[in-house]
Amino acid sequence: MKTRTLFLVTFLFFLYTDTAKAQEKINEIDATQLSVLMAEQSVVILDARTEQEYNGGHIPGAININYYDENAAEKMLELNKDTAVYVYCQAGGRARKACDFLMTSGFKKVYHLSGDIIGWEKAGKELEKTIHE
Repeated sequence: MKTRTLFLVTFLFFLYTDTAKAQEKINEIDATQLSVLMAEQSVVILDARTEQEYNGGHIPGAININYYDENAAEKMLELNKDTAVYVYCQAGGRARKACDFLMTSGFKKVYHLSGDIIGWEKAGKELEKTIHE
């Protein structure tokens, strides 16, 4: 029993440490910085939310890859690894996981939008809605 407990504690420690290290490496960008980049150049913006959340309002030009979709990893790997990718979700959880995945998959320039879509809206930035007929 003690061996199992020790193993579990050790496993959880390393899991937490690896997650904390990965999150430390995530580059952050704020809404103002991203909107300036969007005005100056073509950027890849990844919305990691559900399709319903995306349709309700997203950053103009963002592509939607639901992080929890069974094909999300495959879709993310179709992006150009040498192009900067700016990732957001509703509050940060899915975006950070997507950033971790992209970085461990060899993407060189991965950025998390600090504040995510909530921060984007609070900064007074434009949202685009998808209308289905």
